[in-house]
Amino acid sequence: MNTVEKIEPDKPVLCLLDLPYDYNPEAKSEVVDNYLWSSLYDTDDKTTQKKIQGLYELIGYILTSGNKEEIILFLVGKKGGGKSVLGQIITALVGGGQNPCDVKL
Repeated sequence: MNTVEKIEPDKPVLCLLDLPYDYNPEAKSEVVDNYLWSSLYDTDDKTTQKKIQGLYELIGYILTSGNKEEIILFLVGKKGGGKSVLGQIITALVGGGQNPCDVKL
């Protein structure tokens, strides 16, 4: 760190973050569910539910360690469509302003 030299590791460098929360697999959030339902509503309830489930899976993937794939997430949509709110929800899930990176285009 003092020399600011790049060192190529001979094996993967792991960084483990431990977020202070008690995991509850049965937890539900009516506020988040209502937000997603209103933001992602499509032509019918079944299609909307598939979109919401897919988004939950994506968020779960982001929060799961040991993933083999590197991903980048672009939120694209109409102005006022809830992109920033979703970003704030994900930011809150990963520890407030301490851990995430949010780059505006």
